[in-house]
Amino acid sequence: MSDATAWPAGFRVGHWTDAAAGTGCTVLIPPPATVCAVDIRGGGPSTRETELLAPQAPLAEVTGVLLSGGSAFGLDAAAGVVRWCLEEGIGYDVVTDEDVEAEGAALLAPYATVLTGSHPEYHTARTLDAHAGYLAGGGRLVYLGGNGFYWRIATSPAVPGVIEVRRAEGGIRAWEAQPGEYYHALDGQYGGLWRRNGRPPQRLVAVGFSGQGFFEGSYYRRQPGADDPRAAFIMDGVQDAVIGDFGLSGGGAAGFELDRADAALGTPPDAVVVASSEGHGPSYVVVPEELLSHLATVSGEKPARLLRADMTYAELPGGGAVFAVGSITFCGSLSHHRYDNNVSRILRNVLDRFRARGA
Repeated sequence: MSDATAWPAGFRVGHWTDAAAGTGCTVLIPPPATVCAVDIRGGGPSTRETELLAPQAPLAEVTGVLLSGGSAFGLDAAAGVVRWCLEEGIGYDVVTDEDVEAEGAALLAPYATVLTGSHPEYHTARTLDAHAGYLAGGGRLVYLGGNGFYWRIATSPAVPGVIEVRRAEGGIRAWEAQPGEYYHALDGQYGGLWRRNGRPPQRLVAVGFSGQGFFEGSYYRRQPGADDPRAAFIMDGVQDAVIGDFGLSGGGAAGFELDRADAALGTPPDAVVVASSEGHGPSYVVVPEELLSHLATVSGEKPARLLRADMTYAELPGGGAVFAVGSITFCGSLSHHRYDNNVSRILRNVLDRFRARGA
């Protein structure tokens, strides 16, 4: 079913795409007591646990269905889901951007902690407002990606399940919008970057898009902010100067698309940068909106200094807080050495602190 309105009540659907690799995965979470069946066809099917759906099997209901990319590597995405649940023992719900668009901050408010995916790039004004409202109410947000909250998009109840993006003016873009195409047809609002619309990502999650390269991961280096008493819990049990020099996504926790802190763009004045990435390869470039020329940048820093991911912590008025990793490849390092590594430890430290505050 391509039309979101065709799903029965109580079903939730989430999707992730790796456009460069031509793959992705979709997760379907049905309501309790849902019965599932499967019809396997073709000469080379790739399935997991489908025998549990046979009529003679004792399984009474299905709690989730994962449709993975077309390879053994895509199929193994299910192992990551299972392993994380098993190793960390952390319960969670999954909500989609469409859910947040419809229900706003009230949907997020009951949760002690909200985590993003690794690439939450496209947002409407309502989804930004929902996240901002959640934080203003004392919520704690973990931004686990890079290039997030970047493009303004539009939706309309007249055409459910459809989003519109107009890549006006600046930004790293897959195509160039022509004059007269800068305004959304669905809501009449000016498209393009949220930064150009007066809402840089730094205002919401303390960091914003700064550099991009091939799907190559590097590492973070511990910064003096890691010893700040407000943020010291993040590095509890982590003595390493180098963090995340390993991983499934490009070989390192800091890579592909990078976000940095910038007070001029809205990073909270008391935010703490606990680690910053370095060592990015020659494929990495500064995003256009950061450049005045090939030598000069908006911030006044040298272009090479803008090629970094800032792992940042910010405490907010009203008891809210943000932890941001500033990198798309961060989550690919969690499973290294059976989840016994400094990246996984940092995330667990943050979740334990954020969840305890919500208890």
